[in-house]
Amino acid sequence: MNKPKVTIIIPVYNAEKYVKVCFDSIINQTFSNFEVIIIDDGSTDNSSQICDEYSIKDRRFKVYHLKNEGAAKARNRALDLALGEYIFFVDADDWLEKDALSNHIKEIKCVDMVIGCSHNCYFEGNKLLYKKRDYFYKEGKYLNKNDVRRMYIDITINGVSHAPHNKMYKKSLIDRYNIRFPNRKKYEDLAFNNQYVDKINSLSIINSYDYNYRVSSLKGVALKLPTNMFEIFTDVNNEIIALLKSWNVYDYRSEKMLKSKYITEVASCINNTYNPNLDYKFKERYYYIKSIVNTEKVKEACRYVNSSRFVNVISKLIQIKAILLICICYRLKICYKKIARKL
Repeated sequence: MNKPKVTIIIPVYNAEKYVKVCFDSIINQTFSNFEVIIIDDGSTDNSSQICDEYSIKDRRFKVYHLKNEGAAKARNRALDLALGEYIFFVDADDWLEKDALSNHIKEIKCVDMVIGCSHNCYFEGNKLLYKKRDYFYKEGKYLNKNDVRRMYIDITINGVSHAPHNKMYKKSLIDRYNIRFPNRKKYEDLAFNNQYVDKINSLSIINSYDYNYRVSSLKGVALKLPTNMFEIFTDVNNEIIALLKSWNVYDYRSEKMLKSKYITEVASCINNTYNPNLDYKFKERYYYIKSIVNTEKVKEACRYVNSSRFVNVISKLIQIKAILLICICYRLKICYKKIARKL
């Protein structure tokens, strides 16, 4: 078998309901010179057997069964094994349009990275309710390092840089600079992309919606976030600021955007304390919110908020340290959602 042009990397963990759709969409690609490295991350359902079936059916599929250590380590293991000139990541519960690889291959011949667009696909059970275009950024080529770095703040703020999927990378750059996913529970994908973009000279964004991202039980908002989410959000925000400063592109506009984004993330941390999967008592929640409100970085960032009406209200309450009112706002928000679902 000739050396594959593309290595498709798929971490799989308990995705038996969806993984066949994912694999079939890859088999049906109009571009066929690829290998698929599947890392079975200690699945306890029927995913392992399905992966093995496809490796028997199609020699391009290579399966490695590992103990469960998370998607970051699974992807890193696959990068060590990859033979392709280019890397393309896919999640096990997502699927591709048939020209996904072709469209990315056409572009990466003249740049160091290609970013496509995605559909968010909303399901109720197995029924597709609707698709929503997501991860959109204006199409164009950025053919020098400075242009890439100046525009990176925009794709970071709108979430494009937060995921590895629907992007094509050069394996040579990943190997040369030993770029890997850090082993943390959140935003390891953004850290990978930050490392990669730091080393590239050119980037292309294509306006083709080739990636279908399944919004379902595996990635739904009801899943609990880590309890140290505030610390993670703060670290990530600081990392991006440090990166932009190292590039000499951290100006008033990027500062304002990052601070506004940070408060939106802080609001989600507070919201997470009302997650039914977490057993927060009122006193615990109160003192947790108080610790956030008293953080200098949070107080400073509140002056720059330009988000949803709810987050804007929360930022005002943070500024006056109205912790009880913050709690009441979140309670009212939860009650409103419950009533809305019944209507």
